[in-house]
Amino acid sequence: MCMDIMHKEFIRNRMISLRSTKNISARKLSQELGFSGDWLNQIENGRASPSLDGLLAFCQYFGITVGEFFDETRDYPISINDIVENLKKLNADELASVSDIVKRLADK
Repeated sequence: MCMDIMHKEFIRNRMISLRSTKNISARKLSQELGFSGDWLNQIENGRASPSLDGLLAFCQYFGITVGEFFDETRDYPISINDIVENLKKLNADELASVSDIVKRLADK
């Protein structure tokens, strides 16, 4: 498979996945980002690719960086960012407890 096709498919699937976490329609999100109502639908259906400005706006809406968007090892970048923000509020003992819980869950 051509590398460009793989990247285009990754972008498309990532946008679909992230949008579904917010339970917002492609049309509504397109409009909220300042684009035509069918902008995101065109991308999600493989008929177009986002511009750099479009990708930046999309990432900003979801509170992630472009790097996080393209990080294939992060299936849930929004959830991870939310967790990290909450972890920053904990003290050392609380962090140790959370760490133990995460290790147990990850070992399942």
